[in-house]
Amino acid sequence: MSKKQDKTRSLALTSLLASSVHDMKNSLNMLINTLDDVTEIIRPKDAESADRLTQMVYETKRMNNHLVQMLTLYKIGNEQYLLNVAEVDVADFLDDVVLPHRELLAQRGVAVDVNIEDGLTWYFDKNLVAGIVHNILNNAYKYTRDRIEIKAWIEDGWLRLTIADNGPGYPEDMLKPDAFLQTGISFDTGSTGLGLYFAHQVASLHSHNQREGHIRFENSGIDGGGKFILSLP
Repeated sequence: MSKKQDKTRSLALTSLLASSVHDMKNSLNMLINTLDDVTEIIRPKDAESADRLTQMVYETKRMNNHLVQMLTLYKIGNEQYLLNVAEVDVADFLDDVVLPHRELLAQRGVAVDVNIEDGLTWYFDKNLVAGIVHNILNNAYKYTRDRIEIKAWIEDGWLRLTIADNGPGYPEDMLKPDAFLQTGISFDTGSTGLGLYFAHQVASLHSHNQREGHIRFENSGIDGGGKFILSLP
């Protein structure tokens, strides 16, 4: 088989996978809407069952977010995604992103504090950055003991956005500067490294004055827990 045929087959397979992911995403959206409706009907009669349904809705939304990330990465890789950078009120943006997580976090007894000065604005693609924040909150939900703290400020021409928790911290492999290149697939934990790679790609798409956005992880969070740091120029 020639190189041209190999490339054609590869492109056909990639397009097929993207189309399949798109169909799965649409089906999950329908399921999410149905589960939301059923939860609201059941809650007044059976709060415990409604809480379990809320967990199902959360996990379904998490899967849907992963599919959206895969499609976004596909479009970025094929130069089909047009970066939509606009001025964003950071406090309002984070309030909107955190809101869908609050109910489930409250059920687990996890407090979420968002500390941002009023009037703080920055330029970025809010849909892509929202995807990063959703990822990190999903991770924090799994590992934090009972606290999550979100902060944002401007420093030396960068927007710094941090999400810290009081869990056991990130593994050593994730603390390396090139962690997004080294994260592999784990069948034991179900980790694919997709969220980390997505966060890196989204951050690096944001550039200004020859500076490029980046991410890093630290174990300097609450009581030595994990801390995610997003820097956008």
